[in-house]
Amino acid sequence: MEFENIGFRDFMTEIYRSSFLSARYKPFDNVAGFIKNESEVVLFDKNLYDKYKNDFSKIKIFDYTEEEYLEFKKLKLTHNRVKNHITISKFDADFFKLEGGKLKPFRYRKRWYTEKEPIEIRNRPNSTEEVIEFIYKWKKIREGAHFQFFIGYDINFFKNNYEKYKDNIIEKYFYKDDILIGYCIVEKVSRNLYNLIFRKTDTNVRDSCLFVDYMTFESIWNDIQEPFLVNLEGDVGEKGMREYKEKFPLFKSVTSIDIKITSEKLTKTEPWW
Repeated sequence: MEFENIGFRDFMTEIYRSSFLSARYKPFDNVAGFIKNESEVVLFDKNLYDKYKNDFSKIKIFDYTEEEYLEFKKLKLTHNRVKNHITISKFDADFFKLEGGKLKPFRYRKRWYTEKEPIEIRNRPNSTEEVIEFIYKWKKIREGAHFQFFIGYDINFFKNNYEKYKDNIIEKYFYKDDILIGYCIVEKVSRNLYNLIFRKTDTNVRDSCLFVDYMTFESIWNDIQEPFLVNLEGDVGEKGMREYKEKFPLFKSVTSIDIKITSEKLTKTEPWW
């Protein structure tokens, strides 16, 4: 497959959009957007702005390009913006040989967690409840490490969307001494395009994130034996997160901009939906 013309919007699927849903949000058809609360709506399709601009005092729109944002600014609407650096990685046979000094961390951790302190990789967890319990554990472990945690997205997926999307995902669960220490959910967009949708690991297990990501991507390579791209998603402004993503072979780094338009609070007797 030729990748030259692949951009970040090629990865913006329904499953990708659903990964931003908490249980209390009300999605539109095909998850083109969702109602967050009485005053705020979130849109993935910027063309829907005119439809909802008179019904909500806050409208968030995802993923403007820098060029689109410059055009948007001409409207002179009151808004905030957040820049996101989306990392897309390209994997091929050379990477999975794990040769050379640059790939030593991958080589070392793969050997360590397969020989010295074995981590078992399963295609299914013991139960959904086990995964949700691990998500809450992860939040406690990472307390203070992130500005926001977004665990509601993962929990909503496992509770409400897993059955709907399970045929289009690759799921890996990682166990150390029969205890869940991490999981990775990847969407198969096409044979050669993938989205890293969810991944959480117990960071008390050294370099567990590196191991979980690598072994998940290696499983894709073992299956298709062809070069493929993975959208590792954005860095939400965290420099360390971006640096971690770029340890993997970089295909493209794209800047996207999320905006939130604000207006005076609308007065309603009852929600229109």
